[in-house]
Amino acid sequence: MPNMDAVDKVALDRSSKFTFSCNKGISCWNLCCRDVDILLTPYDVLEMRTALGQSSGEFLEKNTKVIIDPKTAIPMVQIMLKPDERLCVFSSHEGCGIYKNRPLLCRTYPIGMAALRKKGEANPEDEFFFFIREKFCKGFSQNQEFTVGEWLKDQGADDLIDKNKDWLEFILRRNVMGVEPFNEKEASLYFMALYDLDKFRKFVFDTKLLEYFDLSDERISAMKESDEELLKFGIDYLFFMFKIRKGLEPKKA
Repeated sequence: MPNMDAVDKVALDRSSKFTFSCNKGISCWNLCCRDVDILLTPYDVLEMRTALGQSSGEFLEKNTKVIIDPKTAIPMVQIMLKPDERLCVFSSHEGCGIYKNRPLLCRTYPIGMAALRKKGEANPEDEFFFFIREKFCKGFSQNQEFTVGEWLKDQGADDLIDKNKDWLEFILRRNVMGVEPFNEKEASLYFMALYDLDKFRKFVFDTKLLEYFDLSDERISAMKESDEELLKFGIDYLFFMFKIRKGLEPKKA
């Protein structure tokens, strides 16, 4: 999450231009990986733990900590910091150890992203962006020019942004509904369906859950073979369980 003191109060779009570059030769190298709260999206966790060859439980235990949003009781996954250096567990003096599979927040930096929700509508349709200008960062003084859209594409962020839209919609819609915070059981279900996919897989396939829903054989087969397809089902399942939107259909009696 960005330090709000470092956030420019100017909304940008994908055509907005800026100059920026980050490389080992800059004096601020690695400082953005220190004393930072990096929240992980469900697809971040999936991509990172797959790249590391770790189970979802192993990845979460070794590399993350869970924080609870005080207003909604939604569990959020945050990258753990090395206690001695206060540095991201994946970072070293040489740089990021998982650079090709780094989280969305790291890919978009120094650009922050938000969704503009139209009055009376729960589903955001208009995205906007803003600069995060940390005092230590020298990247803006470099002369390499981008538009916001070019930067997101260059950093491989667009695909992750697109994949996480349904998850973001779930959070925004639930907040708009003004419902009570998660209870312990609801929070556990949310966490399992989005982040602990190995545990969710057992929940889905070792119970009679799938007998309740009208799912094609093709989708069930895809879920068995692909964690990404299982995650898509997990998001649809949360929409269904919390009565936010239709997606999954119960079988007709």
